Amino acid sequence: MKRAMYVFMALVLTVGICLPAFAQESAAVVTTTVVAGEIVSVDVTVGSIVVKQVKDAAAGISENYTIAVTQDTKITKAEVVLKVADLKAGDKVTVNAKAEGKALKAETVIVG
Repeated sequence: MKRAMYVFMALVLTVGICLPAFAQESAAVVTTTVVAGEIVSVDVTVGSIVVKQVKDAAAGISENYTIAVTQDTKITKAEVVLKVADLKAGDKVTVNAKAEGKALKAETVIVG
């Protein structure tokens, strides 16, 4: 009977130590991306901008990035704080964004 009790206690102790390792959720991979280029369009209603970034000027290769702009996004031009509505097609920007999966969320937008 004592032997069964020791085996049971060892089992409970092992499960108690290992359980937190199994309970941890896998964290989403978040990376920072820099997109520099020209604004193609601004959607104030949705809160997004499309930025065209030139990949190879000689070959004429470019890529458009749709980037979410939120209330937390800091938008500046010459150290003056702007709003999404102040952005327009043709503005040259550098966007620091977090990539969450395939979606990009702007942390900062620097105009100019």
